[in-house]
Amino acid sequence: MASNSGLKMLPALALAMALFVQSSLGEEIACEKLDKDACAFAVSSSGKRCVLEKHVKRSGQEAYSCATSEIEADKLKNWVETDQCIKACGLDRKSLGISSDLLLDLSSTQKLCSPQCYDSCPNIVDLSFNLAAGEGLKMLPALALAMALFVQSSLGEEIACEKLDKDACAFAVSSSGKRCVLEKHVKRSGQDAYSCATSEIEADKLQNWVETDQCIKACGLDRKSLGISSDSLLDLSSTQKLCSPQCYDSCPNVVDLFFNLAAGEGVFLPKLCEAQVANARRGMSEVRSSGTAAPGPIYSVKYTATPYSAPAMPPY
Repeated sequence: MASNSGLKMLPALALAMALFVQSSLGEEIACEKLDKDACAFAVSSSGKRCVLEKHVKRSGQEAYSCATSEIEADKLKNWVETDQCIKACGLDRKSLGISSDLLLDLSSTQKLCSPQCYDSCPNIVDLSFNLAAGEGLKMLPALALAMALFVQSSLGEEIACEKLDKDACAFAVSSSGKRCVLEKHVKRSGQDAYSCATSEIEADKLQNWVETDQCIKACGLDRKSLGISSDSLLDLSSTQKLCSPQCYDSCPNVVDLFFNLAAGEGVFLPKLCEAQVANARRGMSEVRSSGTAAPGPIYSVKYTATPYSAPAMPPY
């Protein structure tokens, strides 16, 4: 079995081997000379990425050509992507241009974040990394969620709420996608006892999930929380933590839960968070004008309209 340090070295080894193999071919690649089945995701001898373009002939027939873009690959030249990586990363050789749109598709990002792609296809990873960075943080949560979903599902354990102990139950999601709830009852002896049950509330695109300690802390939650309630949304300090970047951008399970709880109360969570920031800025302005100290942090977060667009990867 490979060690953790060995696993960390796989992408670097894959890149080194790939660079050696590609360079040993000795062929100088010009995008304009590539056919339509080799163009997409290729890199020219100058290090610039190739793009597949489509145009319509006067006859009405479609025609394809390969062109050199202004986008440079990182440490890659003379590269035609392999069929293995096209398949592993969920790509299409007929993809036109270079676009970050595929990063918004959950199934595509899950394949991108799989070890078959992420550890073995440096060209695709480099391209997707830079496309995501170019779009800023709005792309990164989608990639992070895909990685989170892959990590959770790859553990291979089927979670049944009834088998969870009291320290893992609250905010967990079963293998069926239904949320777990912590319940308390009193024994005949007078002692409190806890049990975990399956609710009828379904999580959005999440299964087999036990919330991390990091998210419990960042979102201001309590593992001893009983049932599922929107009451915390009425508490200012709770919503401040929920809307903080440490929670909102990094804890997809929690955000999904409270997004739907808020919706059930007729409240749109992104708007609630934006109002929190606006109130904080207004308070900061008033405090500054009075010459006193600032009351607390003010966040700069882009609150998205869908719950799955604001999550990130739990730790391994």
